[in-house]
Amino acid sequence: MKKIFCILLVACGLAISGCNKSDIDIDDTNVVTESHEFTGNIKLFEKFYSNVKNRKEAHVEIIHIGKDGTDIKSQVTYSNNMINISRSVVGGDFIEKYSCKNIDKRTNYNQTNYYVSDCKGEAVEGLDEIELLDAHTN
Repeated sequence: MKKIFCILLVACGLAISGCNKSDIDIDDTNVVTESHEFTGNIKLFEKFYSNVKNRKEAHVEIIHIGKDGTDIKSQVTYSNNMINISRSVVGGDFIEKYSCKNIDKRTNYNQTNYYVSDCKGEAVEGLDEIELLDAHTN
């Protein structure tokens, strides 16, 4: 009976240790996640924003988590003084692609919004600016 108890105790210990926080910190990933309630890995996007403002090449991937369950992936690259954005449904179809010259940051209370402007592309024709990220902070 003691032998079975020891085996169960060891098995439970291994199972519990497997449930601990992953060794990979969210800040070590290449993806920013955005939903209507939270923004994950915002430091990565802030680094991208800083690089663009300092005219350094940069890349970031944003996953916009939709309320309806449709997640959108944005690949955002800064190169040759242009911000290039390509959007598609996660695991699905291409949506749109456009290029912009400017990025701006606006902070209000616990929310920071990033907008791109002076954009070219069929999907953004006639728009003055486009919200790229709605970052919620606590």
